[in-house]
Amino acid sequence: TIFERLRKDYPESAEAKNVLFEMGRRFLDMGYRAEAVETFKKMFVEQGSYSEGQILLAGQELLKAKEYELAGQAFDRVVAAAKEPSQRVSAQLGKAEVQIAQEQYAAAIPALTALATALKGSSRLVDVDLLLSRAASEQGMRESDAEKRLEYFNTAVVAMKTVKTYRTNVQDRAAMDVEVGRLLTRKAHAEEKFGTAEGVRKYKGQAVAAYQALLMSADPTNAAIGPVLEQAYHECLPLMAETKRWQDVNDDCNAYLEAFPNGKYAVEVRNLKNQASIELSVGTGAKPPAAPGADK
Repeated sequence: TIFERLRKDYPESAEAKNVLFEMGRRFLDMGYRAEAVETFKKMFVEQGSYSEGQILLAGQELLKAKEYELAGQAFDRVVAAAKEPSQRVSAQLGKAEVQIAQEQYAAAIPALTALATALKGSSRLVDVDLLLSRAASEQGMRESDAEKRLEYFNTAVVAMKTVKTYRTNVQDRAAMDVEVGRLLTRKAHAEEKFGTAEGVRKYKGQAVAAYQALLMSADPTNAAIGPVLEQAYHECLPLMAETKRWQDVNDDCNAYLEAFPNGKYAVEVRNLKNQASIELSVGTGAKPPAAPGADK
């Protein structure tokens, strides 16, 4: 109420021109995230004197709220004006996240590549390479030119290797194993659209192998990685079904339901288990040979 009165009665004061950020920050402190986002949105409609740090925080909250256009504007302003390198890097990363969320993968890659070079040896390189791997593999999945597609996926693989080198705790390593599975799944989808049946089989097999390496080695009772394992089952099971590995599907459905009987994917897994049982009963569930390179 006091802030709103300040804006109404003293609109030309320096305090009034800074008040929207203060309102938004206090909403965040109280846990009122929706009200904070609405207040930050007003910052970009009304003129005010905000620091780069304030605009950066507003942009980050708008990004979390999926207000991508305004978040992008905030990050652009910080990149253009920030004197502190750390703020500029944070804004560049934020802008890349906005572009990836909007599926503008090709636009995100050059800035992330430049950042990866500039930040070599920095603790922030992991964040950059994780985004770069995602953007490059997503763009590779959409690229019809075989040479360019290979280049995108090679960029994604190199970036992911860097991330895996630095992510050392159990939860982070499990999450990275899932990311590797996703990368290989994107390669398989690219082959479905632009490549060969052999390529599809190869990369789906490798994606399954990546997920299985995690599922076979991790402890589902570990609360820190339980949600990651659930997601790995959710993404791996359909791939095994697509390659008609019905016995493996049945076994992994049982493993999921034993570990997560009330899990968020339990209904889908039970349906897939029923499908696997039908396929096995009519004799179509023979296990196909392993995909080339799947043991690597």
